[in-house]
Amino acid sequence: MHSRSPNIFIFPALLFVPFLFFALPFFAAGQSADEVRTKIDSRNAEIKKLEAEIAKYQEELKKTRKEITSISGAVNDLTVTSKKLDTDITLTQKKIETAELRIGKLNQEIGRKSTELERSQNGLSSIMRSLDERENVTAIELLLAHEDLSQFWSQVDSLLMLGDSLDGHIDELRSISRELAKNKNLREEEKGSLQDFRTDLSDQKKVADYNKSLKTELLNETKSKESEYQKMLAERRARKEAFEADLAKLESQLVTILDPSKLPTQGSKALSWPLDTIIITQEFGDTAFSRSKAAPYNGKGHNGIDLGAPVGTLIHAAESGIVLGVGDTDTTCRGASYGKWILIQHPNGLTTLYAHLSVIRAKKGSVVARGETIGFVGNTGYSTGPHLHFTVFASQGVQIRDLASKGCSGRIYTLPVASYNSYLNPLLYL
Repeated sequence: MHSRSPNIFIFPALLFVPFLFFALPFFAAGQSADEVRTKIDSRNAEIKKLEAEIAKYQEELKKTRKEITSISGAVNDLTVTSKKLDTDITLTQKKIETAELRIGKLNQEIGRKSTELERSQNGLSSIMRSLDERENVTAIELLLAHEDLSQFWSQVDSLLMLGDSLDGHIDELRSISRELAKNKNLREEEKGSLQDFRTDLSDQKKVADYNKSLKTELLNETKSKESEYQKMLAERRARKEAFEADLAKLESQLVTILDPSKLPTQGSKALSWPLDTIIITQEFGDTAFSRSKAAPYNGKGHNGIDLGAPVGTLIHAAESGIVLGVGDTDTTCRGASYGKWILIQHPNGLTTLYAHLSVIRAKKGSVVARGETIGFVGNTGYSTGPHLHFTVFASQGVQIRDLASKGCSGRIYTLPVASYNSYLNPLLYL
């Protein structure tokens, strides 16, 4: 017993030596935590600069949009849109780089905390073993094992120090475990964001290609002549009017007896806005604009609302639900109808339509969450400018059906149709 007593004094001090290592700066292979933090700050500054540049393009597009009634105005609008879309892509690339740096930084921290946790666990085990060795020694045996009382009391003090050290290690172990779990959760969130950014980047490149193809097609079709441009617009207007007549004939024959109990309460915000920034360019129903002969509607009312936004703006699902279908009416008759569209049925008795998209992300049959990105704003179908056409149906009365086209003879549309009373005012549910 005499030979063991000096170790009691030394052990508690040695126990904390490994932790002094962690007070020093931690360096990962290739770069330090400070270097990573500096790179993250640099990327964030670049992101702010790009966001400001995109905001300027959006303001410029508000002006060019008013000039698309002429060939020069339309070409200029597509050119500015292309610049804005290229900047969107650069912005997303910077967000990807930032997310990768943050994940790397979290990996560093997780590695450090994991090592720290292992050291703390080993230290705790050592203390537990030391206490266990002394647990079977009675106070009388401990007293008789020493030549005088001073050695006895030193031994007692050492045991008390071990007890205090045990409490400290348990607290430290809990703290490290909490920090480790927190960093792992943050890493998973960053990985999710990184995947979202990569998906956005892929789709943004598709949107940019779509916009470039529009410009090429416009110049080829009109040969840059104003007379040819006006002729093209007139032809599309005629095809649009033919389509609306075909659709009205079919829908007027549909009858649905709606059960109000299967619809959400009006004003309950059963749906969320499908765009982040809301600019309503046309409301629902028989508005003054839809009655105008110069307008792209037939005077019988607007079956949804139009939300103005630049090409490439993200579109979100207004509520969770199942994607009943996606399509593109331009493959049947170009410039006559919805263009690229998505139809989603929600569990609250409503079904929503998103039209004139540039790129569709959602897949038929897939389940989407409220707020999930499902596509991007475009100018497909019959549209006088980039926007989202948003329609709300009572699910009881909407279906996807085939419709023969008179504007493009011999062709068949596949698109959503509904009885008139199944069209609901979106503003009552947003």
